[in-house]
Amino acid sequence: MIHGLYVGNCLTSMAFFFSVVVMENDANIKSDEKTGRKESVYPVFDLVEALKFATAVKDLGGTRGTVARSILAQHFSLPESSPSFFQRLGAAKSFGIVDGHGSYSLSSEGKRYFYPTSEKDKALAALNFLTSPTAFAKIVELFDGEKLPKTELLGNILHKETSVPISWKDRAVQIFLRSAQHLGIIDQNGILRYSAAKHSESSNAGSSENETEIPTPKEQIEQPIVLQKRVASQLNANSKTWSLTEDNRTVFVEHPRDISMQEWEGLNQYVLRIKPNDKTP
Repeated sequence: MIHGLYVGNCLTSMAFFFSVVVMENDANIKSDEKTGRKESVYPVFDLVEALKFATAVKDLGGTRGTVARSILAQHFSLPESSPSFFQRLGAAKSFGIVDGHGSYSLSSEGKRYFYPTSEKDKALAALNFLTSPTAFAKIVELFDGEKLPKTELLGNILHKETSVPISWKDRAVQIFLRSAQHLGIIDQNGILRYSAAKHSESSNAGSSENETEIPTPKEQIEQPIVLQKRVASQLNANSKTWSLTEDNRTVFVEHPRDISMQEWEGLNQYVLRIKPNDKTP
């Protein structure tokens, strides 16, 4: 009888443990003092993982309706009450891609990303995702157009300015950096180019309806490369270049200074296609 009581108490403790985990996953949520609106301070997964979760919401019917939490958990083969599931869900909500409580759907910005009317729409939505978390918006506010500080210093700033816990401040910085690098808005000198990227996409968004539709990155890759006449020894005037020479072999990259998200995605796809396998000498 005593042994049975002991087991029962253990099970109760386990249930309490999971409850605490869920609460801790929401510890990065704060309420705006003026509006009372709840805002996520920082996600615990980067934008790439958040988009994977949002893709599942889209595929399971979250564009026009909502998807139950249990269905999403089953899709990812994760227990519905597990920290891993809640953290991924929290990241998708933190970036503003997914909305809901208990059942979930794509946000208006999420629909803009997954169902764009042009490549500009998708790029602008992705940029807006980055500044949805309060801590990430603060980084952009303080350092856009400047070289980002080292992780430790930037983490201290997040802790002071947005109350990111000390135990999470450096990890939050790394999550921001991976997300920003995915968007291609940190240049080779470590300078954050958020506004420049947004301005570039916004200025291109008003193109004429009669213009030829710009192909997607995949279509660009499959088309033959057309060599253009160089301008002052460069393919692009006022361009940036990168090169690596090793064993009498040189890899050379030249690109416009204000490369667009579409161009970056096309280049990224190409680089992935030519990645050598483990057997390549």
